[in-house]
Amino acid sequence: MQVASGDVKSTTILNNAATVVTDLSVDDWADGESHTFEIRVSDSGAVTYRYDGAAPSGAVAYSFDSGEVVTPFWYHIHAADVAGNIIWESFEYGLQDASVIALT
Repeated sequence: MQVASGDVKSTTILNNAATVVTDLSVDDWADGESHTFEIRVSDSGAVTYRYDGAAPSGAVAYSFDSGEVVTPFWYHIHAADVAGNIIWESFEYGLQDASVIALT
């Protein structure tokens, strides 16, 4: 999931195909707000998303290939001088559990 100027989107790509960017049907992120992202991957490779505990409408169905090596990560790109105002509260990951990113 990504946030660009407050607009929440998902970005997917598999095996050098075209990158698919999807605007998720959730409220845009405003200054001073806290939200939770969850990206869940089942043992079959199926990916589901949660935004503030609910599945966002508009999310693209996505599954990893068998044997795919996946490394969870988070990054922040900003186009203003306010990067110091972002607080990364937690990042969790593990087998068959949700990777959770909570930001304010």
